[in-house]
Amino acid sequence: MKGTKIEWTDHTWNPVTGCDQVSPGCDNCYAMKIAEQKRGTLAFPNGFGLTLRPHKLLDPIKWKTPSMIFVNSMSDLFHREIPLDYIAQVWDTMLRADHHIYQILTKRPHRMAHILRTLEVPIPEHIWLGTSVENQTFADSRIPALLSIPAPVRFLSAEPLLGPLDLSRYLPGLHWTIDGGESGPHRRPANPDWFRAVRDQCIMAGVPYLHKQGNAFRSGQDRELDGRTWDDYPNFGPQAARRDSPQNQPAQAALI
Repeated sequence: MKGTKIEWTDHTWNPVTGCDQVSPGCDNCYAMKIAEQKRGTLAFPNGFGLTLRPHKLLDPIKWKTPSMIFVNSMSDLFHREIPLDYIAQVWDTMLRADHHIYQILTKRPHRMAHILRTLEVPIPEHIWLGTSVENQTFADSRIPALLSIPAPVRFLSAEPLLGPLDLSRYLPGLHWTIDGGESGPHRRPANPDWFRAVRDQCIMAGVPYLHKQGNAFRSGQDRELDGRTWDDYPNFGPQAARRDSPQNQPAQAALI
């Protein structure tokens, strides 16, 4: 059973909440809006201020059904204020509860690469490492740092996509690409040709491609691109068999 509306994962796990805006992709951050609306509550006592939540550290061990888990959907595991020993505890949980897949997405891949080298932790195939890029500038800045990490599964989230992307030099080192437009009342519309270009580059490189959404007001709507949905996943980790259905195979269609 899915515990989140995010199309590309099953559950979210937030041993940390809160973050800082670091690039234009953060301008309309959904996590900040949710956290600030609930500031002062038990879940978000500090709003979007960075908050460690040690009572959540062991949650995946308690979840017995194998699932795809988005780590820190309300934060960034590699935020500069998160202590190294706390990241090590998060990592230990992921290693212990290895019946899940963990999807770690950061806008700080340089810090991720540095910390993982410092901690000398293993990176098995059930721990997927990704970075977010919104335009070519941040693709060229962040993707090389991600590719420097010897991880079995590296992925890209181009959401919200704010400009065209040329990923041709990077795709040989990536195992999955997600893209999507921005949602909400202040969304900055994406040109559908930007999505088509990402899709076509992924097809040419044999990289699984997932189109999360177009330019709809609500997240997750307007999912079709050129008359179909694109829901490919990497064939790695304990969840691979569950994702191994015809509609989840890497796209083989001719370029449109």
